[in-house]
Amino acid sequence: MRRSLARRWACLVLGGALLMPYMMVGVLVAGLARGESANLLLPVQVGVFAAVLPVVAVTGLFLPVRGLSVNAAQGLLGARVETPPRQAGRSWQERRRTAAWFTLHLAVGGVVSGFTLAVVPFTMFTLVLPFTGQSTPVLGLPVTPGWNAIGWAVAGLVLLAALVAMAAGAGELLARLAPVLLGPTPAERLAAAEEHARTLAERNRLARELHDSVGHALSVVTLQAAAAAGSSTATPPRPGRRWPPSSSRPAPPWRTSTTCWASCATTAPDRAAGPRRRGRWRTSTSSSPPPVPGCCARWATCPGCPPSSRARRTASCRRR
Repeated sequence: MRRSLARRWACLVLGGALLMPYMMVGVLVAGLARGESANLLLPVQVGVFAAVLPVVAVTGLFLPVRGLSVNAAQGLLGARVETPPRQAGRSWQERRRTAAWFTLHLAVGGVVSGFTLAVVPFTMFTLVLPFTGQSTPVLGLPVTPGWNAIGWAVAGLVLLAALVAMAAGAGELLARLAPVLLGPTPAERLAAAEEHARTLAERNRLARELHDSVGHALSVVTLQAAAAAGSSTATPPRPGRRWPPSSSRPAPPWRTSTTCWASCATTAPDRAAGPRRRGRWRTSTSSSPPPVPGCCARWATCPGCPPSSRARRTASCRRR
């Protein structure tokens, strides 16, 4: 609370400082018009104060004071003012709102600043009166030591408390009016919404194009990978490449056929030498056909060979 009060009081003093040039010019013009010497150090005339407010309003209409007012309201008053969007030109609705805020800020700040400059020194002076020990005139009235001086000191403290309350009320008033007068106008909100819609449309277009291009590239890669996998199974293995283990993939038919042919070729000469006592087969005089050797039996039951080839190979083995 104390920190916010100090900041708001500083914002009001800033408004009074901005009002001082207008007041000095007003006092100078009023003194020249009446043919009197102007006192530029104490411009406290109420008429001059009322006369310079329209000039302040005109200044707010044409000078770019909105940025300064927004920063002061956000940093010193603690008001939640939505930052207006940047535009190439200023609308008259925005100009009127800014002029109203600028005039209100300088007027209230000027009053609070004037009372601050008057009440704070007066309170300090009255607090010293009970300790002076002599009669001192205050506002044309003599103040004697004792209860009279203590009464003036209490009056100074009351005026200081009233000044603090007035500064707090003025700061709260400006903090509540700042979002209304300094915030975006309906036209600016509509323009910001249209700009946001255009931005979203552009983002959606870019996302759609990126999605289509990436999806097309992934589809091409998938098709090429499938084609490469098919061609690798149809062609013999290259040097340096290995077949998958037999546990995961059965041996090709031509490997089984070659094994059977090689085994039969090695056992055929042994059969012509005569019957064997310790072998896998013996000759017989019976009319039944001789048994098929083991290698040819494997050929006859070869799962990878066609039936006609198995029958011809079995018959040729028996003739041998």
